[in-house]
Amino acid sequence: GRKTSSMKIPLKKIKIFPYKLGSESARNLARALDTICVKPDGNYKPFPNHVILNWGNSKSPTSWTANLGQVLNLPNNVLNAINKLSTLRFFKESNVPTPEWTTDFKEAVKWVGEGHTVVARTKLNGTGGEGIVFLDGKTFTKAPLYTKLIPKAREYRVHVFNGEVIDIQQKKRREGNDSDGRIKNLANGWVFTRENMTPPPSSHSKVAIDAVMSLGLDFGAVDILTKDDKCYVLEVNTACGLEGSTITSYAEAIKKYLNNYATN
Repeated sequence: GRKTSSMKIPLKKIKIFPYKLGSESARNLARALDTICVKPDGNYKPFPNHVILNWGNSKSPTSWTANLGQVLNLPNNVLNAINKLSTLRFFKESNVPTPEWTTDFKEAVKWVGEGHTVVARTKLNGTGGEGIVFLDGKTFTKAPLYTKLIPKAREYRVHVFNGEVIDIQQKKRREGNDSDGRIKNLANGWVFTRENMTPPPSSHSKVAIDAVMSLGLDFGAVDILTKDDKCYVLEVNTACGLEGSTITSYAEAIKKYLNNYATN
C-alpha cells in the first residue's frame, strides 16, 4: 500500500511457536525479542498481523486458519528437516553436497569391505547421536540409512536466516576430553565454539544457504563437515541450542526481517 512519512508502520507482532514449551532456546529468543512462546498444543489463534517464528515444530495446530499471518519455517518443511533420509533426498535434488549415503544394505556392506567406516542410522529422526551404529566389519546392522564417515573432517554450524549467514561456530573437543571423536556430541565432550576457530572453506556460506533453501526453510542451523577445502552438509537444525551471542545474532536478524516486512 501507499506509505507517507507521517504514517508509522507498526512492527508485526512476533510469537515463538516452539516444538515444546520447555525449550530453553525458544525461551531465550522470546526474552531477547520481548515476546512470548505460545503453547504448541494450545488454542493460540494467530491474527493476520502476527509473524509466527516456528521453533522446530513439525505439527500445524488445528486452531490455525487459512487467514494466517506470516509463518517462518512452515511445520511441513520442519518435518522434512527432522527426517534424515528425506533431508538427504531434498539435498540431492538441489545438488547440496553431502557425505555419500545409501539405503541399500548390500552397498553399505561393500563400502565396509573397501575399508570405509560406515554409519548406520537406525533412527531417522534421532538427535545427539541417537540411533547411530558403526559398521566396522564385525557389526552389521540393518538400518533405513547408511552414510560413509569422512575421517578427520572439521565440523561447523552455520546459522542462516532469510538467505543470509548470521553466525558461525566450530565444533571442538572440550579440554581434557578423550572421546574418539566419531560421535561428536555434547555427551562426548564436544561443543560449538567461536574461540580459535579455523576458517572454513569460502564455499561454506553458499552451501549453507542452499541447504536451508532446499528444504523450504526460512532459517536453520546447518551442520557442515569440511575436508580438503570441500563442504559436506549433514543436516539443518530447526531448533538449535542458543546461548550468548548466538541469541543476539538471531534476535537482530529477526528484528531486521520484521522491519523490512513492516515497510514492504
